[in-house]
Amino acid sequence: MRERDYYPAGAYNDPNAPYNECEAPEIELDVTVHEALVKSSAIITNDAWYVTEYEEGGSCTWLEDTNLDVKKDYEEQNERLTVTLAKACKEITRLREEKEAYLLKLEEEFGVKRHRTLPMQDATQRKLLVDTWQRIDYLKALEESLTGWDCEEFEVELDK
Repeated sequence: MRERDYYPAGAYNDPNAPYNECEAPEIELDVTVHEALVKSSAIITNDAWYVTEYEEGGSCTWLEDTNLDVKKDYEEQNERLTVTLAKACKEITRLREEKEAYLLKLEEEFGVKRHRTLPMQDATQRKLLVDTWQRIDYLKALEESLTGWDCEEFEVELDK
């Protein structure tokens, strides 16, 4: 039997047959990502206070907050997410650079001739090299994920 005998009649060279179709090539497209994050937090202020009025049969309490600027108070007492991301990225970069220096030291110690190649050595050394490479790759991916974010909107609302 020949290979074409396994196909339906006339389908061996048919480019429209499902088993003969080629996948479209991958392309890279630029996108803009909008993500909304929400965090519950607290602020300490002396620009607002609770007022209680007592009447016959009960009382009524409300928050007097006409002097309160929650956004200003929050920013004075807390770090913005973009600042936190920049600090985290800086720390991850430092960790990656330390790990890369450690890798170079290991490669020199183990006699690795070319960077990121596995010499035929004992399993413990090979595992140590592979684990270090994977850790560096993971830290690089984190760095990439944390960079490039800009804050277009920043709101702070008072929970009532």
